[in-house]
Amino acid sequence: MVLVSVSITGFTGVNSAIATTTSITKYTVSATSLNVRKGAGTKYPVIGRIKKGQSLSVKQKLSNGWYKINFSGKTGYVSGSYVKVSTVKSSPSTSTTKPLNVPLIRQRPQLPSGCEVTALAMALSYYGRNVSKTTLANQMPRDRTPLKRNRDGSIKIWGDPEIGFVGDPYGTGFTINPNPLKKVLDKYRKGGMALYGKDFSVIEGYVKKRKPTLVWFTITHELPTKRTWKTPKGKTILAPRPLHCVVVTGVDSKYVYFNDSESTKVSGKNVKVSKSKFIQIYNGMGKRALVVN
Repeated sequence: MVLVSVSITGFTGVNSAIATTTSITKYTVSATSLNVRKGAGTKYPVIGRIKKGQSLSVKQKLSNGWYKINFSGKTGYVSGSYVKVSTVKSSPSTSTTKPLNVPLIRQRPQLPSGCEVTALAMALSYYGRNVSKTTLANQMPRDRTPLKRNRDGSIKIWGDPEIGFVGDPYGTGFTINPNPLKKVLDKYRKGGMALYGKDFSVIEGYVKKRKPTLVWFTITHELPTKRTWKTPKGKTILAPRPLHCVVVTGVDSKYVYFNDSESTKVSGKNVKVSKSKFIQIYNGMGKRALVVN
């Protein structure tokens, strides 16, 4: 959602690839039969035996040359004199993060405040269901409560996004929450899930299952500013700004990738933000999401 006009071309994110070489230390029994003892020495009782060639699960090498190991779910000790130690190097491998190929749709100029339905149009398009953003905008539930401001210009009374879109997606508007937006999704694809208050790991799980997920975010990709107003019935609406809605297309250990429908320097297809920062913004925007299943 936006109350300002911008017209800067966005950029596209790229896949990330990391080549890694790993070394694995293996411990195997070299004696015909190796005693496993209760302590690190021959004075301790034998609690079991391991046959030659079997691998050991070593927890620690002790100063006296004995090994502390996992043995049948318990801790045991074996003499290092009968343990063969070898190092195996794996060949270099490349770990690639490839975001979902969700088509990018821009919300402007038709829908300056219609990021939610534009994001939904992108997610539906991923599944081959091509519905225009304006068609979806016209099908959104609405809360048509008129906007009333305080003398200082802050919002005094406006609508409830849990009822429907607050304001006008074709002009000045705020947002629509996952539950009422899911009603629009259900017309075209069943199985979607409106999520509230979930840890980001839940969203990550769906995205890794190749499910594009709408997340309520910020236009600037920076932490939001707090804001509230009242509905005519006295309900307090938490309305952090500058509110936006994006489609998460990929997650790895360092970054979150997403399609951003705006026309700013930071918007575009599969743009990326550090995972820690994305989660902070997601939390600050109220932990709202819509999984398109």
